[in-house]
Amino acid sequence: SNHLHLIIQVGNTPLSKIIQNISFRYTRYINKRKKRIGHLFQGRYKALLVDADAYLLELVRYIHNNPVRAKMVTDPIDYPWCSHQVYLDKEKIPFLTTDFILHQFGYKRKISQKARSKILNPNVTKECRALRQLREKKGISQYKLSEIEAMTDEE
Repeated sequence: SNHLHLIIQVGNTPLSKIIQNISFRYTRYINKRKKRIGHLFQGRYKALLVDADAYLLELVRYIHNNPVRAKMVTDPIDYPWCSHQVYLDKEKIPFLTTDFILHQFGYKRKISQKARSKILNPNVTKECRALRQLREKKGISQYKLSEIEAMTDEE
């Protein structure tokens, strides 16, 4: 693959400074490791502002399933450079937090591994979208455990 996707929640530090720092450090690491010099990335980064929680899950699902769409793997769990394993509690990465996204579906510990896997599956998009639209009309920000179970056929 020739690109990567990141979801970054920014605070006081501008996104451009964060990306510049990541790019600089990663380029320096690769150039030292490969005994080379010069640029590593081509062109500028592209950023998309996600200001609605409703779109966030779609974005996470898109990113997790991108290696499957690119025919690099048949299941996102098999792609080593994805956070899918972290969302399923199969791996820990110290700087990666999943609580905010999983909190949109209720409390993290109540959601089983099977339910999390189905939530991140692209095939439930239609059902999730319909439920999200209904919830947005009612002004509800979190899913209840019973709604997750209904979406994932889990009890």
